[in-house]
Order: sequence, then C-alpha cells, then structure tokens
Amino acid sequence: MSATHPDYQDVLKSSAMHYLQRHQAEHLSGDDRLFTRAVGHLVADHNVSDPTAEKAVHLAMTDLGLGAADRSPPRAART
Repeated sequence: MSATHPDYQDVLKSSAMHYLQRHQAEHLSGDDRLFTRAVGHLVADHNVSDPTAEKAVHLAMTDLGLGAADRSPPRAART
C-alpha cells in the first residue's frame, strides 16, 4: 500500500494560499505588499529561496484571483 504525498510545490502553494486568505483584508490598497509578506512568510517558515517562494505565491494569487499575480513585469522602452 503506498501513501500519497503531496508535491512540495503544492505544499508551498497551499501554505501561501492560507496566508493570503488570512491577511488579504489588511491590504485593501494593493496586493504588492501582500505578495511581499507572503513570500517572506514562506522563506521564513519553509526555509525556501526567494524565487521558489515567489513562484508559489504567484500561483496562489492566480488561483485566488488577486491582482498582483495578473500584472506583467514592466517591459523596456523601445528607442
């Protein structure tokens, strides 16, 4: 009999989703600060790198339909 273990990325995303849901009301003026706080939470509690935490938070924000995840990075101006 084999036990099913969730993928670590799924665990991180789930943790990010719970954090975002708990703290969303504190950030009515924008989602950038919420994103930063959620990344910091994953880095501190799960001991992961910033890029790994950022990816998990981005995926969680996308699933929750939060605005910061919908923004594209700025593009360089054409000259």
